[in-house]
Amino acid sequence: MNGPDGGDDGWQAHFDAVVSRYLRSGGSMSPEAGAAAFTEPISSAFLHDDAWDDYLEGMLWTAWQVVVSAADTPDDAVRARLVSLLTAIKGQGILARADGRECTVWGLRVYVDLPVFGPQMRETWNDSPPDMSPGSWANLNAFAAQLTVGGIDFSLYGIWALRDALEADDGDVSSVLPAAVQWFRWAGPVLASLALNGAVRDDGAAWTGPLCVNVGLTDLGYTTRRWNFWKSRLEEIAAAGGEPAGMARDGLRYLRGAGQQATG
Repeated sequence: MNGPDGGDDGWQAHFDAVVSRYLRSGGSMSPEAGAAAFTEPISSAFLHDDAWDDYLEGMLWTAWQVVVSAADTPDDAVRARLVSLLTAIKGQGILARADGRECTVWGLRVYVDLPVFGPQMRETWNDSPPDMSPGSWANLNAFAAQLTVGGIDFSLYGIWALRDALEADDGDVSSVLPAAVQWFRWAGPVLASLALNGAVRDDGAAWTGPLCVNVGLTDLGYTTRRWNFWKSRLEEIAAAGGEPAGMARDGLRYLRGAGQQATG
């Protein structure tokens, strides 16, 4: 496959340049303008070059890797701008030719379904601590939480973060608790609402950790019992003192505020 400058590196250079310009613009470059510039080579490949699905898939892997890498930052505003960029890309609707043929990758429609973005995120999640620093892990989970609030649902990733931090029995939460707290910070009311509604996934990926199982809690997904278990675990960690205590207190503050908002 050849990028705009003769190879995959050409694609990455384009996507890097657009994301960098968009983030540096201080808001003068709108998400819609950023989305149009970012996706231009993808649209051109489909509309004018009759690109095959695997060619477009390769471009999308490169495009989303650039976005996810940029989201590894403690700057809340940068991550929020990236969420707006992705929302604007979705908002471009379905890429289609004049004859009505739609651009799809893996059966998902470009751009409205954001094909390959989910798998790119999932690949990144394979490098959780200790393969990734706690700071980067917290940044990326904050991004996933912000995406969820913005309507791009990664709430399952919230289950994973909370399970690792609050339902595991290995005793060391320092590297994973900051990521879990980001979910309460950014998406607490959304998660509380899911818990109140008993949002259950049927793919088995939302299983409970061993500490839950030990007390007979085997609920899948978000439930009020699981929410209350997370609250009790945060209280335990906060009371135990040491390095994680302050982060646990932050988590409790966000959790309690979220519960109040969700219940009105």
